[in-house]
Amino acid sequence: MKGEGNNFYGKTHNEVSRKKISKAVTGKNMGSENPAAKKIKNNQNEFFETIRSAAMHIGVSDSAISNSIRRNHKCGGFFWEYV
Repeated sequence: MKGEGNNFYGKTHNEVSRKKISKAVTGKNMGSENPAAKKIKNNQNEFFETIRSAAMHIGVSDSAISNSIRRNHKCGGFFWEYV
């Protein structure tokens, strides 16, 4: 639920809660360690462990590459696909 109907609308987490949340997610499966991460390649057969690593390499956003895979469009001058 979004906006004013949400119970947490207009509130923020206190410092103790933020530290608990931070501790809970620290060291979790991030990047290529994430079991759901998918390897991708471009049309020049350059392979990347994650969409984010490819995006950083060519200087675009990760959502731009993700959209180009779904829509079969170029992004950063390349066509992309999941491996």
